[in-house]
Amino acid sequence: MPEKKDPPWWLTLLKLLIGLIVIVWGTGALLQWAAQFDSEPPKTGTSDWGIARDSPIPSKR
Repeated sequence: MPEKKDPPWWLTLLKLLIGLIVIVWGTGALLQWAAQFDSEPPKTGTSDWGIARDSPIPSKR
């Protein structure tokens, strides 16, 4: 059986770096593509429900 040689370390490192770049770029491209479909208008800071407008100081009633 012939002896199997490992590729040089720099070739392995280059492949890993290229793979990392492809993953990061692909994720960014996918997020940018998905952001195009976000058509819901941004919400304002006011809310009229729950305890959002309650005073943090309890009343003495």
